[in-house]
Amino acid sequence: MTWPEDYLSQFGSNEDIETQGTDHLCENCFSIRSKPSRLRKLKHWTDYGADVIWLRVVLDYKKLTSALEQLYFEYLQKLNPKASRDEAQVRFSLVYEFQQDYNYFLNALKGKLINVFSSDNVETLLRDMFCIKAESKADLFAVLELLNNLLKLSFPELLKKLDNPMKASLSFCYSKHPFFEIWREIKEQTSDVQINLVGKGSIKTTYKYIDDMLLAKTENYRKSALYNLAEIAKISEKLAEIKFNDRSEKNDFYSYEALKRHLLPIGMDFRSILTFVKLLEG
Repeated sequence: MTWPEDYLSQFGSNEDIETQGTDHLCENCFSIRSKPSRLRKLKHWTDYGADVIWLRVVLDYKKLTSALEQLYFEYLQKLNPKASRDEAQVRFSLVYEFQQDYNYFLNALKGKLINVFSSDNVETLLRDMFCIKAESKADLFAVLELLNNLLKLSFPELLKKLDNPMKASLSFCYSKHPFFEIWREIKEQTSDVQINLVGKGSIKTTYKYIDDMLLAKTENYRKSALYNLAEIAKISEKLAEIKFNDRSEKNDFYSYEALKRHLLPIGMDFRSILTFVKLLEG
């Protein structure tokens, strides 16, 4: 089959299609390429130029089995302090029940996103992956807060586990940013929660620190201090770190001290704090 000639012959010469040349394809490849994209909203956002947030919550079934086994064992011990770990076997029925709860959580997550951002601004790529049209970087905090509240409501005990089976990835970028780079970041993720400000830095953290991070963003920071720090970082992150620890400019220093007070105790290094600052710029 020849692309796009054989494809266009199905619709007539008025069909508009972007192409950079002619391809010769087997029938299977031709069939796949001929299927229209399901991401119609994303295409529209890209045509007009927009920022987006990619959100995915991934479930690791190996870690899930271990977590459920531990939770089940703790439950049995409450009923009988002499219960042994051998009794806490995770059978298929238990995993299936959790999967039902997880599916309900994903449906609820989609509904919450639509309620906050409207159906016109939410696109579903996979059952556990969404693309949201964003007005500013501050929308990333809104998505994080929504996700955090729903997770605490749905899986409160699971969130307490250090080796959490759920990994959440949030990426803010221009709608034209190559998707495969977003996907690579998701596949290589090691932390429970990863927040990517694509091209400008990332924050890697755990679920137990999300509340602290959301609280930190409500502090009344001096806007000019945040702006100055972000601008200096464009030249040199090292210079920005020196500025961050400089006591000579008191007005800026108070803002930086507030950032340290909120973010250093939750394990964020300077580079992560700098990403946080860029998010606060909106």
